Amino acid sequence: MRTVYDRCRQVECPKVTIVILNWNSKKHLSECLPSVFNQSYPNYEVILVDNGSTDGSVEFVRENYPQVKIIKLDKNYGTAKGYNIGIEEALKDENVRYIAFLDNDTKADRNWLSELVKAAENDEEMRKKVGMWASKILRMDNPKVIDTTGVILKWWGTTINRGRGEIDRGQFDNKLNIFCANTTSCLFKREMFEEVGLFDESFFADHELPDLAWRARKKGWKAKYVPTSIVYHRGGGTTKRSEEFERKMIFLATRNRTRVVKRHGILLQKILYMLFLLKTAAMSELGKRLRKNSIGAEPYMKALKYLWCDEK
Repeated sequence: MRTVYDRCRQVECPKVTIVILNWNSKKHLSECLPSVFNQSYPNYEVILVDNGSTDGSVEFVRENYPQVKIIKLDKNYGTAKGYNIGIEEALKDENVRYIAFLDNDTKADRNWLSELVKAAENDEEMRKKVGMWASKILRMDNPKVIDTTGVILKWWGTTINRGRGEIDRGQFDNKLNIFCANTTSCLFKREMFEEVGLFDESFFADHELPDLAWRARKKGWKAKYVPTSIVYHRGGGTTKRSEEFERKMIFLATRNRTRVVKRHGILLQKILYMLFLLKTAAMSELGKRLRKNSIGAEPYMKALKYLWCDEK
């Protein structure tokens, strides 16, 4: 079977648009963008969607990376809408075959993109209906530790990042089938977006991709893990703020996860998820009383109502 490199010597490699979402993360872009422009893959463009940054991020990119297409928004519209804006811009170019996401607090291996495209093109040759591919994401502070090897679906109806916190010994390198990717680093086929649609912007941030993955799977689309596509992730580069901000983000993530289970899970999964959430709330409240955290049960209990009540 010919590889993507063989085809690149005969015809132009399929064009990829890399979408990077940014919000007040200038300090991370100085590490992320050099790795993006050091890729071995020859045919890609970069779109930076800036969610109303006030830290000089846009000015930094304009001055140092004029080849980046910048879409500057007037405020923070969240990840779902921010990514949608980037996707819509990419889809305007009929030559773009794939769209990649990369978090701004990452450093990509030189072959990160080429390995994703190689896997995608091989799936195309095999005529598989695969619409997204996930990278192996390792921790920036300790590259031996896994951040995620793709997202998998648990029996109680929610999703988790496979392998998070484990030492990478290659234990997932042969387990290519996953539920979906993680937006930290992934590749999408444009036809999937055209058939399934984009992210639900009401999610604002977190779990918009599992929701999309459920919709895609109902139309026959699948996801795969690409262990040879490697990215190093700092983690929390955009979202680590005050305790109040952390509490809001936990509520938002839990609310959105709950909405996904409500929309797509069967009755048994909803019941099991409710028990799981109640247990999580109880453990968090105990941790607060023991002064091991400052979150408590409140954000989890607030999110629980979204399992049975009208989302609006």
